[in-house]
Amino acid sequence: VADGYVELLDLFTPAEFAARNDERKARGDQKQLGQGSFDDEILARVRRTLGRDDLHVCHPSTMFRLLRQFWLGNESLQHVLEHTRFVPLTGDTGLDLPGLPARFAAVKFYSGHSLPDTPETRERLRQLLLRLADEMPLVVLNTALTLDEHQDYLFSGIPGVTTLDRWMTPQNNLAVQTEVIRRAERFVGTCGSLAWLAPMLGTPTTAVYSDAAFLTPHLYAAPHLYAGMTAAPFMPVDLRAVSAVAGSLPAPVGRP
Repeated sequence: VADGYVELLDLFTPAEFAARNDERKARGDQKQLGQGSFDDEILARVRRTLGRDDLHVCHPSTMFRLLRQFWLGNESLQHVLEHTRFVPLTGDTGLDLPGLPARFAAVKFYSGHSLPDTPETRERLRQLLLRLADEMPLVVLNTALTLDEHQDYLFSGIPGVTTLDRWMTPQNNLAVQTEVIRRAERFVGTCGSLAWLAPMLGTPTTAVYSDAAFLTPHLYAAPHLYAGMTAAPFMPVDLRAVSAVAGSLPAPVGRP
């Protein structure tokens, strides 16, 4: 979407970024509803890196303020449709990932409101992955980075699991995860974050949650938006329902 790119984690260490972001959230909201001092510092470092001051800023608060009332349930889906345009993401990242299995499922489970970290959740997810590993190799998209309030679930001792260690750095972590999902036969993970991206990359997606309290508007909008852009199938699943049914995790059907 742009002619140039500056990587934020070239300008800040992961630890420095996480600490500054925590300070920002403590003074305001989890989402960026306005431009603050941390944003000013980011932009100052970007200007120094590029050696130019004539930059225009499109701040994330533009989106958050525009769509906030829809997420709160006070605006209709029509409001979203009038202000957004969704298209499939058809290009690859150009990354070479030697050693990636020819056929695999990409897996990304992390804790959050939709999938709280409890012993019961961990055990249910482990049993789910054991069943999925019986069907095909798994590539687990854990990053070992702590940049926000979410923490990756870690699952040791599951056979046929590939991690991203050999390819990933803090700077390229999003590109590597995106490319792995693009090549995957299916994506299975927490309902949020990369689960919204995967169908746009053409990868059938199973999005798992155990608490839908903050997902209602997203789950309402997603099927409509994905159908409009001919994305891959998207199937949200309650983890408690998966655990109650014997056998394998059902897969979304087909590709576009």
